[in-house]
Amino acid sequence: MAKSLSLLMICHLGTNVTKKYKNALCGQYSLRGNRMIARNDFAFPQDKNLEFIKTVYAGINGEDSFETARQWQSETWSVEAHRSKGVVLEKAGLGLVHLKGGTVDGVPTAITLLQSMAYPANPCLPGCIVMASTSRMEDQDPIMMVYVDLIDQNGRLADKEKKLFSAALATVCQKHNRGLEEYQAFMTGRSMLGACAAECGMLYFFEASDVAFLEESIATVLKTYQAMVIGSNCSEPTSEDRAAMKQRRKDMISWMLEEDYGTKVARENNIDMEAIEMYGFPPQKKAQSLS
Repeated sequence: MAKSLSLLMICHLGTNVTKKYKNALCGQYSLRGNRMIARNDFAFPQDKNLEFIKTVYAGINGEDSFETARQWQSETWSVEAHRSKGVVLEKAGLGLVHLKGGTVDGVPTAITLLQSMAYPANPCLPGCIVMASTSRMEDQDPIMMVYVDLIDQNGRLADKEKKLFSAALATVCQKHNRGLEEYQAFMTGRSMLGACAAECGMLYFFEASDVAFLEESIATVLKTYQAMVIGSNCSEPTSEDRAAMKQRRKDMISWMLEEDYGTKVARENNIDMEAIEMYGFPPQKKAQSLS
């Protein structure tokens, strides 16, 4: 189970492409150019889910807050990344990753992953992570995973925000005859995101029949998060708040680089760290070399 959980950050995937062929197979270009090559046909997550998240960030930062979208690709994987920068959200990134015909730990694997991470400029406001993936290893049945949560930026996130986030999920769970307690228990105490996760969301593995529930869950928590940061009456952050946010963002990056299994796979397969930085890293430092 430990290795299965490590695949939560599977967004940082690559293929068995050696350095000799990296330049021949890998390219980066604007979304206005060629279409991505490697794509899966899983029912979830899809482009429409990425577009919905973009509308949420646009509702917070404004339509003009998005930089030019970018893509990276090889013959067996592709990455599409978007990034919004604004007054409220210092950085809000989202990426869609397809691995088709590649491997994970030497096992032929197909994966589609959607990841989004939002980082408000105010350390008193929570960040937000949305991660959703479908993976299929060899001839096994596909497995879906969803992880949604708030990010505690200064280590003092109020219970009010946590309860609002959990209550939104609980409403969807009740509608679909699910138990949120089981989904939350699965993530409690795992020190996700370098112990910066608020542990008020959910983390679990699902099946194809759960797509409607998962899409509604993601949409509901994102709308809740949007209202939370736009309608916040939090006070002016102190110097201690800013120092705490700076340190916790460092902790998150260290966790991503040192403990995240997906980063290990990316190192093995020469994936450009710039793609991961664009949609995942906190807005504190640029991507580091994977070599």
